Amino acid sequence: MGNTKYGLIGIQLDSNATEETIAEIRSLENDDIIITDQRESNKQNNATYLAVRIVCYGFLATVGIISLFNIVNNISMSVSARIKQYGAMRAVGMDNRQLKRMISAEAYTYAISGLIVGCGIGLSLNRFLYNRLITHYFGR
Repeated sequence: MGNTKYGLIGIQLDSNATEETIAEIRSLENDDIIITDQRESNKQNNATYLAVRIVCYGFLATVGIISLFNIVNNISMSVSARIKQYGAMRAVGMDNRQLKRMISAEAYTYAISGLIVGCGIGLSLNRFLYNRLITHYFGR
């Protein structure tokens, strides 16, 4: 080609830039100056980025709801499996308040341990996936 000196000037306009401003910039184009408009490409990239975020957070919400139902089911199954043990404890003097507190303590143990493990693994996995999928393609 023979040419060794290339230059690139990026012009970033406000969202309220008029068509007259764009036409004035385009009037500077000649054989030595090539002007390209990246606005439509940027809009498509932003729309794709938003769609990916909606899908990812929708999936995250779905997993959260499934986890919540799983915790409720585990507590219910645990109570059902120990119904004879609770009957024996009631026979030796446990009252309703103590029984409710014991079941609540088990529920809180499930919830707190699930939060600790879930947040630890979830945040690490979220960061990995965000860097691997979103940042890799969109550079944010």
